[in-house]
Amino acid sequence: MKRADLLSNARTGQVLLVSSNTFLSKAIQWFQGCKYSHAALVLIIDNKPYVVEAIKHGVATTPLVEYVNDKAETLGLLKPNFVITVDQEKDIISTSLSLAGHEGYGFGNLIGLQSLRYAWLKLFGTETTIDYLIDKTNSGKRPICAELCAIILNKVEPGLFPEWKQIAPADLYSSKNFTFEVIV
Repeated sequence: MKRADLLSNARTGQVLLVSSNTFLSKAIQWFQGCKYSHAALVLIIDNKPYVVEAIKHGVATTPLVEYVNDKAETLGLLKPNFVITVDQEKDIISTSLSLAGHEGYGFGNLIGLQSLRYAWLKLFGTETTIDYLIDKTNSGKRPICAELCAIILNKVEPGLFPEWKQIAPADLYSSKNFTFEVIV
């Protein structure tokens, strides 16, 4: 799909995958072994496309056109392989907007836990559970990008991501719950 077509074809519940040439993006890509380092959930609000995303200052809504116009970023789109009803779209939007504005980003998770998880995978060739390191009482107010997508999508499709506290962009990219499409 062409970048310009993304604005008219985007649907609430799709996941935008992003990568760039920044140091952090390249480090995330290397650890995950995935081309994409950031994930954001698409929202259509008043017929305008936005994404809700966890960024360094917290959870924010961003016009999708900002990603479409930034040619330095590589984009991909994950389309759900499950039906999202109109009522579920409303739930996705209301949940997303209720989380927008929360301050803080899960830097400890990104730098500590996710790095440990992917280093283990690279060293030993197998996944490890990091449940014992995770604060189970955290309600997701300081998630990393892919966790935010999982938290919101789990509200409309319970159990979609049972291990939402361990979700990274690579997990969304490889999930059987989505069909991937390259944005050029």
